[in-house]
Amino acid sequence: MARLAYDDSAFVYFAISMGCFFLLPFSYWYVAALWRALKGTGKQGGETVEKGKLRAQNGQAGIEALKTRGFAIRTVAIVVGWLTMAFLVSQTGSQTVIQQFDPWQVLGVTKDSTKDDIKRAYRRGTFKYHPDRVRNKTADEQAVAAMMLQKVQDANNILTNKEAYEAYLATGSPDGSKQMEVSIGLPEWLMRKENHNLVLVIYLIVLVVIVPVAVGSWYSNSKLYADKMILNDTYRIYIYLLGDKALPLRSFPEVLALSAEYRQMPARGPADQECLEKLRKSMMADDRMPKKPYQKVAQLRYMERWPSCDRANVLIHAYLNRRTAELTPGLQADLDFVLVRSKVLIGAMNEAVQVKRNLRLIRDIANFEQHMTQALYFHDSSLQQLPHFGLVEATHATMGKGAFKNITDFLAALDKEESPQKGMINMTESECKDVYAAAKELPRVELEVTIGVVSQANPDGSLEFEEQGCEGDIMTALCELHRKHVPEGCAHAFPVRAPFLPYDKTEEWTVLFTKKNESQLLAHTVLKGTDRTLRGKIQFPSKGFLKPNQYQAFDFYLVSNAYLDVDIKTTAKAKVLPEGTIKPAPLHDEDLNLDNEPTLFEEAFGKLDESDDSDFKDSDDEDDATEAPGADDGIAASDDDDDFEKVSKPEEPKKTK
Repeated sequence: MARLAYDDSAFVYFAISMGCFFLLPFSYWYVAALWRALKGTGKQGGETVEKGKLRAQNGQAGIEALKTRGFAIRTVAIVVGWLTMAFLVSQTGSQTVIQQFDPWQVLGVTKDSTKDDIKRAYRRGTFKYHPDRVRNKTADEQAVAAMMLQKVQDANNILTNKEAYEAYLATGSPDGSKQMEVSIGLPEWLMRKENHNLVLVIYLIVLVVIVPVAVGSWYSNSKLYADKMILNDTYRIYIYLLGDKALPLRSFPEVLALSAEYRQMPARGPADQECLEKLRKSMMADDRMPKKPYQKVAQLRYMERWPSCDRANVLIHAYLNRRTAELTPGLQADLDFVLVRSKVLIGAMNEAVQVKRNLRLIRDIANFEQHMTQALYFHDSSLQQLPHFGLVEATHATMGKGAFKNITDFLAALDKEESPQKGMINMTESECKDVYAAAKELPRVELEVTIGVVSQANPDGSLEFEEQGCEGDIMTALCELHRKHVPEGCAHAFPVRAPFLPYDKTEEWTVLFTKKNESQLLAHTVLKGTDRTLRGKIQFPSKGFLKPNQYQAFDFYLVSNAYLDVDIKTTAKAKVLPEGTIKPAPLHDEDLNLDNEPTLFEEAFGKLDESDDSDFKDSDDEDDATEAPGADDGIAASDDDDDFEKVSKPEEPKKTK
């Protein structure tokens, strides 16, 4: 039978293990954040000048982030946690893990005591714990006395009985049986009677107060969020503002800045506010920021109600104009928060307008994401995605003879092994190398679309189509993106080149599907991966989309999530037969080879060779035979017939003299 008891040492070890479970990862995140903030800002090997400047700015913002209240709270929590762990570790050696039965200790004698000493000790113990002596005491004291009396009797039996003594030495148990020690990993003071009321009060507080409050708080907070932990208020703002067909592209930063997540940014001091207002006036004067809020935003006074959203609006415009070097460390920390959250918020903007299927609005959101990724305002040239290309260089490259319209022209000239020096004025040799290296990383893609009825799907993702579909069949549009700048058979991670973005981004492409020259989106698919060729498919019913025996054209827009002026539009056509048309069933290769296989008769007797005198000669061959002269009834005579006459006609007898 197992003995159950509370064990202080087990509780200490349990507390240490649970503390490590939470404290170790928390400490790792703390040290990692501290290292990123304190890391040096010197240029690293293989790093461009542009990337080094950005890393220096992020480093300064990180040092400023160490002065925040949140970082101080995390520091105090880390210190208190590790001090508590040190105290618990110091208590591990002071606890007795297993307490064995000691008969000499129970009787109060030593191992050198005589039998008479043992008898006297036994009499004292039985007299002390006899039931008659504790008759008038409490039930707990009577139970303790009964337990101690049993121990005294067991100890006397062990020390006076040779067999019991040998069994005790072998098992460590007074009755000679090996008992299982079972303990609870809780402190022993929970068993004390004077602590029972305190334990009950703590249990009631936890069960009745703390647990309901925690569950209610979690439930009330969960109602504020939708998918991907985005606030429901954010979706409401997006649906209200993005539903306006007249919303211009330059107002999209305002829509993003009004996200409910940005209302949580801490207040800033007078120096930060002065820097913010100076930037606002400068950008408005240069026509790099709208002078007035959008009509709906102004009517409801959103920016006045949420000053932190107004700050986010100015910070986003400063980022798009690449003027982040003018920000104070506190504003730089706010901008990093805005940009990191924008990663999922722009996706939420796209989800909010998917229901309306407005092609123009969806493409505008994709274009806005490209500008946010490359830190370019809406007036800027796509050539400024290249390092060291500012407004002057981009303007020079797009004017005069040999001008480039956009980044696509520049990449095409580079692929033709031409040296596109136009626009690269006043650049050093090192800066030119940076331009060429960055240009080689930018994508050159083409989109190939095939529409039809799928007959077979291959393991590599490609599809085989039937020769012709019928009305009522499910049509499939196979979209294949080919990365022309990647060697055949080469796999690559394809990280996005975005030196101003504070987080890493992976290259993705979206294919938008619509009828030709129409503005309603029918479907879309996302292409992403590390292969040179990416495939995606869009399925739609032929009935209602295609008219029998008439070609229907569809437009496919390939949109990047990161780069400007690399989007592609292609058109594909499809035609179906009227419903109920019997399509010829394709013959399998094995069926086609059956004509070449020998029959059962040929396998048994061999293949017969045809000859001129064969009985199985074709009647057509007989018709081709020449007609014999003098034949009756139009029957042609053959050489075989002549031979037959020669054999069947008897010879005339020779005359003798």
